[in-house]
Amino acid sequence: MKNKIIVFTTLFLILFSSIIYANDIDSKIIDADVYTSEKDKTLLDNEVSGNVFDVSSDFELSASSTINGNLFVVAKNVSLKSDVTYSENLGKDNEPSIDKVNSSASISGNVYVVCNEFTMDSGVEINGDLYIVAKKIDIQKSSVVRGNVFATSDEFTLSGRVEHSVYLACDSFTTNYYSTIYRDLNLSANYVKLNSVIRRNATIDSNTIVTGADFLTYGNLDATSESFTYSGETDGNVKIISKELNFINTDNEKAVKCIIKGSLNYSSSNEIENIETFVSGEVTKTAYSSKEKNTKSKFSFKNFILELFTFIAYVFVISWLFLLLNKKHKNNILNIKVGNCFAALGIGGLAFIIVIVLSILLFIINIGVMLGFALIVAYIFLLFISTPLFVLDIAIILKEKCSIYLGVLLLAILLFLVFQIPYLGAFISFLFTTIGCGRIILNILHNVKN
Repeated sequence: MKNKIIVFTTLFLILFSSIIYANDIDSKIIDADVYTSEKDKTLLDNEVSGNVFDVSSDFELSASSTINGNLFVVAKNVSLKSDVTYSENLGKDNEPSIDKVNSSASISGNVYVVCNEFTMDSGVEINGDLYIVAKKIDIQKSSVVRGNVFATSDEFTLSGRVEHSVYLACDSFTTNYYSTIYRDLNLSANYVKLNSVIRRNATIDSNTIVTGADFLTYGNLDATSESFTYSGETDGNVKIISKELNFINTDNEKAVKCIIKGSLNYSSSNEIENIETFVSGEVTKTAYSSKEKNTKSKFSFKNFILELFTFIAYVFVISWLFLLLNKKHKNNILNIKVGNCFAALGIGGLAFIIVIVLSILLFIINIGVMLGFALIVAYIFLLFISTPLFVLDIAIILKEKCSIYLGVLLLAILLFLVFQIPYLGAFISFLFTTIGCGRIILNILHNVKN
């Protein structure tokens, strides 16, 4: 099948062309937000003091561009460009080393991208977080993301620096000795090859894992795989569950680094010889069982994209229908402040308890069975619309920055990516749904009171 991203991008262009408008970007310095929609290519060669919103076939941020806000892009291909001077010396990758970064694109805020191919040239800086859904991601050497990276892709190559953590689901993930992750790596993939520095902990779930001699983890390593080939160094503890586990300390009769300074707890079908020569701490082995095999389904970019657009459609349609049926809602929403959110969280949690208790009581009373079912159905419906309506309320508050429906779209994409973060995503989803439910109840009580 042809690339699904292109199809979805086309749908975006058709669906949202009416809510996106273009600013005059002829001026070199733009003291406002920029909205662009191009059938072909968008080339941004400006200094922008606000946010940039773009839907186009291709988006390019030139080497001389600076965005002092956030960047939101839906496109086929996205390129953040730089201008570098190469030396005559070759690096370990047999490519010319970078002698000087003459100029490079810079983004002060966060970057939100849905595209086919994403390229971040050498020297480019993102000073916030990177949220990205792309078929192919290439973050080149000497580039830097100063926040976190939340990503999903078929192919991800990291040669630059990430100064916080990486949360990633992909088909293949590759790093080399140029790359550094300053905090944690949380990764689910089919194939992983690591030759980078990870300054805290690495948690990996994959079919195949290969770490090279340049791999270094200052913290702990926790890995589950079908096949694991280990070289490099881990300063903390290591826990491995792998059917085929091998430790490589020689390459073409030359010694290579293979060190574990902490303890090793592993489960494998094969025996490891001379394990004490590279493990400084305690070694614990348990028999490998097929039940311990990685049972996670194979990551599918196609399925991820389908789930993403299903979630967007779910949020967008409910928001649109609600505004259609309740046009006054734009002027009557509750403020989204910390105190109001805590109140809504309490009301939402209390509603769950009340529904459960009342339903049980009604089921005990024969005449109340149907009423109990009706109460449960009503509560489920409330939960179903709570997230979209919470997103809608945030988009209404942000309507000065962009149109309501564009805000709903961007927030839905961001929210979906956050929900994919292991453990944390489920917790945030629970909080978001509970607060949304509480806000609906508070709105109903407010309207009844008035």
